[in-house]
Amino acid sequence: MRKNKNIPYFFTIFHKKRQGNVYFLFNICYTTIERRKKEEIAVKKCRLTIITSVDGQETEFSTEGELVLSVKESCVRYCQDGSVVELCMQGETARIKRFGDYSLFLELRRGERTKGRLGIGGSEGEIEVDTHKVAYSQSKDSFLAVLHYDLLIGVERQKMKLRILARKEAKTQR
Repeated sequence: MRKNKNIPYFFTIFHKKRQGNVYFLFNICYTTIERRKKEEIAVKKCRLTIITSVDGQETEFSTEGELVLSVKESCVRYCQDGSVVELCMQGETARIKRFGDYSLFLELRRGERTKGRLGIGGSEGEIEVDTHKVAYSQSKDSFLAVLHYDLLIGVERQKMKLRILARKEAKTQR
């Protein structure tokens, strides 16, 4: 019978046969479990405000979505016009993914030119991105991301600014 449910059965059996080596294995297993607890992901429903500026023309839209917070990265997911959009931030890198009426994948790194993919109507092409600003802030109940970048499609350059504010939805009392 296992005394500690956090330790896999293999280690419990091994412990009964060879006590000298088990302490080391026990510590590795225990450390792994503790590390997982520290890196646990919190998924929260949230209210999103998304402000987009394309060549100086600003649009604002609000929706509900998910705020996914972990030690390694922070993500926001939402639906817009039947498409699923995901923005993930980690350090000075941002990833934008969109699936639906058109597909989009961008990886933004501050001060770098990176390549992305844009798919419309079954055809897919490569685009380049010049990133000027990648910044974000998070707390246990909110997330703010600010991105400034230029989309380079052929010879065209489109100046983009994106600001996303996510706040955890307040629980309603009944």
